[in-house]
Amino acid sequence: MELVNLEKLSDYKILPFDLFDEAGNSIFTAGEVLTAGKIMQLKKLAAIYRMPPKKVKESFEETERKEIKESYDAQKETPKPEEEHIIEYTTHNDFISDISPIDQIDAQNYIGPVNINSLIDTKTQIQLKAFYYITQKDIKDVPAAKTIKNLVDVRDKIYDDLEKEIEKANLFSELKLLGEYSKCHDLNVAILSSAFGKKYGLKSEEIKDLILAALLHDIGKKYLPEELLSKQTLTLKEKLKLESHTTIGYDVIRNQLKLPERIARVALQHHERVDGSGYPNKVSEESIDLFSQIVGLCSYFDNLTFNKTEYKVKNVHEALRYMIEKCTKYFRSDILYTFVYMFSYNDIKNFDDMVM
Repeated sequence: MELVNLEKLSDYKILPFDLFDEAGNSIFTAGEVLTAGKIMQLKKLAAIYRMPPKKVKESFEETERKEIKESYDAQKETPKPEEEHIIEYTTHNDFISDISPIDQIDAQNYIGPVNINSLIDTKTQIQLKAFYYITQKDIKDVPAAKTIKNLVDVRDKIYDDLEKEIEKANLFSELKLLGEYSKCHDLNVAILSSAFGKKYGLKSEEIKDLILAALLHDIGKKYLPEELLSKQTLTLKEKLKLESHTTIGYDVIRNQLKLPERIARVALQHHERVDGSGYPNKVSEESIDLFSQIVGLCSYFDNLTFNKTEYKVKNVHEALRYMIEKCTKYFRSDILYTFVYMFSYNDIKNFDDMVM
């Protein structure tokens, strides 16, 4: 068993793991509220322990992961000369793009749903979705400099132009983009991450990097077969291949786009969980970067509200209630509760009623 630091444990509102005494007797179980009385009780003990996160030892699974990684590596092209240096992604003037800027996209040609309850005006919703869809659609075939220029345009649109809407929002649903999941998910995660970063007190440059990391967190899926992404039931081998989008995404961001380690790490870790039950490396607690925790939580929430999980919801209120009940083992308590109470909890308008 692993020794637990009581001082660090005090930061949790809800226990993310079981606690034991020196004799191995159970004291408290994961999911219990950590009250002041329980802290006092723990202080009386000579030492507190937890079980180490379970490690996957299935040789078959390890073999499958290795084969998937080797298959991906074999498909990679030799990097173009312009991609061999670290790109200064924070400026605009260094890049030339064939795609029109977001604000120049003709919203009149768009056919698809928008959120009539959103504080983001209809035209901006359309322009964001249309521009980002074009940006990420052929990302494998576009030079790194052009890709980053487009991503920076989207990042700045969210950070600068949507700042007032984000600060004014009282409900999660007032910021949500509706429509095809593939066109909205990354944008929703980026918008929520931006709102969370400001609420959490991150610095402006950190929030900009967080938004960029959110936009790219699922980039590895662009390198997987479309039929795999749309399947409802997966075999073990297919499940492992789908999970490989995390390691593929890290490689693409770090070694092809040449972006900073912390941004790439989000693609790698956004499915890791504090109890060690996530993937790909089953790391836990402090081993999961703050950015990865934030993006992972925002992504989980958006998947819930798009009904991409086994638990189906009709509105934000149901999604938040589920997260409070079930996700204390998955996310750090300070991050989970900051997110849940970032906007009003009573967001009860059904998604079907918000679509135009």
